[in-house]
Amino acid sequence: MELDFTDEESINDAAKGFADKPLSVLTNCGGMYQLWDDKRFTEQTAGDLLAHFKVNVVGPFLAAKAFLLALERAGRGKIITVSSDYASTADNTGGNACYRISKTGVNQLTKTMAAGLAKLGSKVMTGFYGEDNMEECMNGLADIVARFGTAECAEIPMESI
Repeated sequence: MELDFTDEESINDAAKGFADKPLSVLTNCGGMYQLWDDKRFTEQTAGDLLAHFKVNVVGPFLAAKAFLLALERAGRGKIITVSSDYASTADNTGGNACYRISKTGVNQLTKTMAAGLAKLGSKVMTGFYGEDNMEECMNGLADIVARFGTAECAEIPMESI
């Protein structure tokens, strides 16, 4: 299923496609990274930062809200959001300010959603599943989706991300 993280109506329309159906896993894997992101932060604008936030934070926020009923119908729905190693505040070598800040924001969003949805039995996590290689990323993500919430992989601490 495709949707546009910059368009709330697109997200809501996609969620309506689930009407009365359960959704076991919502994977937020959209992201915005511009080739010019390596410019010094003093050369980037508020518009640049807001564009990154719209895709990397607001989109996953709206998708989680829009698909929540379908996830609840599944019993123990899972929300998995792809982040980045660039979100690390401990391992920040500079550059890529808009991307780094927005991916750190999506980690905070995920932690907040996890706390808020725990009482519903939903599991929420974020992670970094591969660097620049989409096949590697999707393989890592598929493995996590398969194991997340099982006895083998009951919980993955946010600190490991």
